[in-house]
Amino acid sequence: MNRTDVFIGLTMVAAVGGVVTAAALRNPLIVGLTVWSILSAQVAYALLARHTLLRWLVVMGVVTGLLELWADWVHVVHVGSIAYEDYFFLRVLASPSYMPAGWALTTVQFGYIALRLQPRLGGILAAGLAGLVGAGIPPLYEELAAPAGAWHYIGSPRVPILGHHCPWWIVGTYATCITLMAAVALLCYKKRAWARAVMAGIYAGGAIVLSGLIWYSLIG
Repeated sequence: MNRTDVFIGLTMVAAVGGVVTAAALRNPLIVGLTVWSILSAQVAYALLARHTLLRWLVVMGVVTGLLELWADWVHVVHVGSIAYEDYFFLRVLASPSYMPAGWALTTVQFGYIALRLQPRLGGILAAGLAGLVGAGIPPLYEELAAPAGAWHYIGSPRVPILGHHCPWWIVGTYATCITLMAAVALLCYKKRAWARAVMAGIYAGGAIVLSGLIWYSLIG
């Protein structure tokens, strides 16, 4: 384990800690502050440490986050499955201002995990393990978002729910899109190939959009 491994692990702990704190204090501003702080730390680390892999993943993540705005817009405006309660000072299309940053930092985290595990486990297992972690940790954010006053999901009483606030279609969405996100990072990464990072972000953003719609149509 190297210092970058520790850093990425700390960003994941910080993300969980931020949303737990926001739920405990019922303050959605903490969610936005946490997200932007973590992404800023990732960018600073990538630049100051001259870490080529993290810089590549940041580029991929920014593109992924911007395209995720489309997924939010579809679910908020057309599907009616999500309702945001706080926009952190600025609404971007139908999303809070921190949502693109949240998906950017998530891309960095899980892309890094997959690329670090690939030499030991192989690409398929590395992507699968990233997706398994993605099915467990990010839905925790969804469960705590409602008590934090950040957002909540809208559905009929027949929609299966994990816990009190997180529908199962979101769990399936995270597992699928993060597995695909990790697979895209594994397939596209090439040192200092920035155009490939942009393309990887486009693929990952598309995976978020499609996996959300597919899982919602199946069990949402």
